[in-house]
Amino acid sequence: MQSEQPVKADLIFVLAGDQNGLRALQAAKLALDGLAGKVVLSSTPACYGRHEGELAIEFLTRRGYPREWFEELRHLYDVLSCAPEVL
Repeated sequence: MQSEQPVKADLIFVLAGDQNGLRALQAAKLALDGLAGKVVLSSTPACYGRHEGELAIEFLTRRGYPREWFEELRHLYDVLSCAPEVL
């Protein structure tokens, strides 16, 4: 396995499916380090009529990250798995 240092980008894209927030937190830390000015969070339906992306943004802002860094990108369809896309 090879590892390279991250480089500056226009945005960081975070895939949905991380219920504990580790992906979103890592993206926020990379943005804090100046590697991107925007974090886009993929968003699927989560629970109680809320979407994962909006919950992640609340999670990150409660930890002190600026709200304006984050954008939610909701999936066009309410899918909870990418398995149908593979078939």
